[in-house]
Amino acid sequence: MTQELYVKKILPVVKEYRDQAVAKGQGFIFQEDNDGGHGTRSEENRVKLYKDQIDLDYIDDWPAFSPDLSPIENIWRILKQRVRQHCPRTKEDLKRAIEVEWEALTQKEINRVVWGTEKGRKWTMHDRLEAVLQNEGRMTKY
Repeated sequence: MTQELYVKKILPVVKEYRDQAVAKGQGFIFQEDNDGGHGTRSEENRVKLYKDQIDLDYIDDWPAFSPDLSPIENIWRILKQRVRQHCPRTKEDLKRAIEVEWEALTQKEINRVVWGTEKGRKWTMHDRLEAVLQNEGRMTKY
C-alpha cells in the first residue's frame, strides 16, 4: 500500500471512527506498527502530516511488524509460506497462487492464529498485552 492510498483510503476511516468515539465521550488513540509508510520515521512524511492535520492521537513508536497485537501479520506469514510452495514465475502465477491459498485459508486457522491455545487454554488479548508490556514491545510467544 502506498502512502497516498493510506492517506486517501485508510486514515479518513480512522478519523471517522475517532470522531464517533469523541462524540460519545470516549477516548481514542490510533495504534500502528512502526512501518515507515505510517509516517513514523520522518517529520515531512505525507502520512504524518495528514495525521497531524486531522489532530489524530497516535502511538508512533511501536515495533514494526509486531504480530503480538496484530494477528493479521501471522495470517500474512501463513499465506506467504503457502504461496512460495507454488513457485510462481510470473505475476499471473503469483496472483493465481495467492487467490488459491487465500480461498484455502479456513476460519479455524484464522481463529487459531488470533485466539490460539496453549495447553488447552485459550489466549486472551489481555494475555497478549501483558506479554508485550513485559517484553517492552519485543516479540513474545504469541
